[in-house]
Amino acid sequence: MLDYPKLFKSDDFKQTLSIFENELKKDRKKTDDFSLVNYYIPTALKIAIKTKSDVRKWHNECGLAYLRIAEGETEEDRFWLKLDNYASAIKAFTSAGNLEKVKDAETLYSELKPKVKLPTTRIDFDEETQKQLQEFQDYIKKLAEDITKQDPEDIYRTISNGFFFPKYSDVIKASENNKNAFLNFVTTIQFDKNKNISSKGTDAEKDKKLFDTYSYQMKMSVLPYLHYILVPGIKSGKLTFENFIEFIATQSWIGKPHLKYDLGGEGKAVNWIGLLSPSIIEFFIQIQGWVSTKYYRPSFVLAVDSLTIKFEGLLRDFCERMKIPTSHIGKKGMQEVYIHNVLDNDIIKKFFNDDDLLLFNYLFSSESGLNLRNNVAHCFLDYEEYNPGQMFLLIAALLRLAKYDYKIKTSS
Repeated sequence: MLDYPKLFKSDDFKQTLSIFENELKKDRKKTDDFSLVNYYIPTALKIAIKTKSDVRKWHNECGLAYLRIAEGETEEDRFWLKLDNYASAIKAFTSAGNLEKVKDAETLYSELKPKVKLPTTRIDFDEETQKQLQEFQDYIKKLAEDITKQDPEDIYRTISNGFFFPKYSDVIKASENNKNAFLNFVTTIQFDKNKNISSKGTDAEKDKKLFDTYSYQMKMSVLPYLHYILVPGIKSGKLTFENFIEFIATQSWIGKPHLKYDLGGEGKAVNWIGLLSPSIIEFFIQIQGWVSTKYYRPSFVLAVDSLTIKFEGLLRDFCERMKIPTSHIGKKGMQEVYIHNVLDNDIIKKFFNDDDLLLFNYLFSSESGLNLRNNVAHCFLDYEEYNPGQMFLLIAALLRLAKYDYKIKTSS
């Protein structure tokens, strides 16, 4: 009946909710909570909406059912399922407006989260695959060595052009082909780095497949390329923070002052070079110390934290120069947009190509990517999680952002 709304009107559903209410009155020991949350209550909700009945009651019953399912999970190796049921209960109680139950469920969620452990399985490549991978790495190293023979400006331009980065179209195709039919019949739950349950849905799953594919390709080819270019280049003295900063300052829009006006109408020239230089200098110093002696352990905390946060401002500044709005309505009135708002802007997509947008989203804003902006801003990274690879990608992203000028891209 629900599948044919034109044939069956709301009056046709009178008294049908009583069927589901009777199911709730059953002895709790005989109640099939799994069927309740997956079949009975979702159907009851649709009927309640159709008949304009109270839906909060059904959301609340759904939350209670999820709590009972969670209580039934007592084995430690299934605590990840228990946590997922608590998360579902919180969502249901929120929809029901039952704030007391929301707080109770959140407490249970927080208490269980530290105890969640996921088993890991390591599958080593066979000898033939390892041989092929080594040959590929040697090939990358040889190409990188050829690049380092160029002048510093040409090296930076090569990185900014990003020929060795995965193409958006190729990543899309690879992620769509990378399907595992077995996973369609099992429960899959995504966790963020803080053990929180990530959002579910078709779009979230699609993004995860996309960025998992992209991440694999980055680790296999892009990071080795950047390592073999930047580290030997800095070690030899050919690449220095002086010529890098000079390149950004003189060969890109980033070095061009931008005039802003305060509320008093007074203009002030803003230049990003002074804000970017500390992290760039820190990166080069850490690499120099790293390659100079085996006893030095580099730290990229300052460099990563500083440069990551600056990107949001850089992108907003680019928008301002392009006369693209950077304010939107928020809970407290008008406010400046965040980095994910900028990257999702339809107008900004006319300026940046798909390959660069994919890199920026992966690096800064996607939960399925590195999500550096969020992880740095909220201190989600432990000291051990900072690594040179993050700075390699940030340096590359800065160069790829710097290559743009005040023109809309033309389709090829």
